[in-house]
Amino acid sequence: MVDWMHQCRRVLLGSTAFGAAALAVGVLTARPANAVRMDDHSRFLWVRNRAGEEIAAAFRRVDGQPDETVVAQLQSLFRDLRADTPGPLPVKLLDVLSLIQEGWQYERPLLLHSGFRTLGTNSSLEGAARGSLHLDGQAADIELHRVSVVDLAQAARSFSSIFSFMGVGIYPGFLHVDIGPRRRWIQAAPARPV
Repeated sequence: MVDWMHQCRRVLLGSTAFGAAALAVGVLTARPANAVRMDDHSRFLWVRNRAGEEIAAAFRRVDGQPDETVVAQLQSLFRDLRADTPGPLPVKLLDVLSLIQEGWQYERPLLLHSGFRTLGTNSSLEGAARGSLHLDGQAADIELHRVSVVDLAQAARSFSSIFSFMGVGIYPGFLHVDIGPRRRWIQAAPARPV
């Protein structure tokens, strides 16, 4: 069960600091229409990769357990597109992405620039860290149509502050989010997309 996420979500929803940050970036905290019960621990994600493949589904059931079929579909969507190779996809990363997307009421898909990367793909990318968390499927480079990267980062940083983990990096055109140690950075030079 993902108690840490549900406890942190309750804290966030009642947090004055998050409420102020949410208002500052226009973030609304709402669950998808199908999640209305207080004991509903389902999690939803709507994501589209650079190949145009798209999934909008609950990856956690009402009881909070992962739906392995949906997680497998997402794992394929988060694959290294250059090598056409799926990798690991921790549900914890999906939880974080879902919480970020929830701030905009799931009105549009998260656009996935990069999820899992093979060593070959990672090595070919200028500026990619040798020990990138993309190699373990623990990172995603995302954007949300009509939402600035700065606003998206502010929402992610709010979660990072409360969870005490998450790397959040701002790049021209996308946001890097990972489930590693808590850290923040801004990359001014354009990054080469995967």
